[in-house]
Amino acid sequence: RVVRRPSFAAIAPKRYLLREFYARNAKYGKPMKVGRLHHSGFRGMWNDLTARAAALAAGQDADNERLQETRDLCYLLFRSVALHAKFENLVLFPALDAFKKSSDFTLEAYEQHEHEEHEMNALLGQFDRALGEEPGKRQTNLASLASACARSRQGQLAHLEYEEANFLPVLAELSVEQHLRMLEGAYEMCILERPHLIGVLTSYMPIENILSLLDSLLHAVTPDSEQWRTLLSAMHGSLSAEQWIKVVRRFEDVLPTSLMVVPGGHRRVTIGSAARALHAAAPVDCIEIPRE
Repeated sequence: RVVRRPSFAAIAPKRYLLREFYARNAKYGKPMKVGRLHHSGFRGMWNDLTARAAALAAGQDADNERLQETRDLCYLLFRSVALHAKFENLVLFPALDAFKKSSDFTLEAYEQHEHEEHEMNALLGQFDRALGEEPGKRQTNLASLASACARSRQGQLAHLEYEEANFLPVLAELSVEQHLRMLEGAYEMCILERPHLIGVLTSYMPIENILSLLDSLLHAVTPDSEQWRTLLSAMHGSLSAEQWIKVVRRFEDVLPTSLMVVPGGHRRVTIGSAARALHAAAPVDCIEIPRE
């Protein structure tokens, strides 16, 4: 019924042309915008992770349920951060180096990402050791885990701020065509992991950032393509009903009709199920950030 409305038929082509206009004439590149939006999701996940870890240290330790869910959230966050860093190592910083005729960006990224890789694996190992201990007799280790989460959060947020201050202004100088090529490359690179991560990541973003992210990705992914449907389906399963209604209102001209309406009893994908699905699709023994 929606697609047969006269108002829909009138506005859909105009909105598509408007997006094409912005793709050709945007002053600031879309990857810069997308990077900032992903950073907002990382910040939200870090805030949730540290709050959960602090609550575990301060609360009654009766079983492993809450600790396992916190570990699953940590795993999803680190897989997201590692995928983000993979794009930086293989696509973003080489493009910045070529633009500046220097290798400084890539070399600095390698050094920082190696440090983060070590810290992420160490924290996941600390979660696993705590899970292997008897509930009710690990208060000291839970307190240590909460402190480690807080320290890691502080370090990673400082790194995000450094990137935003030093790298994004250089990225803004690249042409729109270069930005679109980078976005397309990111999609090819993330084809296995993205569907399992994008929904969780966006669930930690403000709704304005979610809409902005979708608007930006429309420039790199053809509406109604398999990639576009996969991305939307992942977000549909993770966002709240209220958030999804706002997505529908904003993107009714490109949404598949099957996703137009939030089903009755809509439930968000749980952290645990998302972590298990990601590990089944792309299992890893430890977090690694490729260099080449």
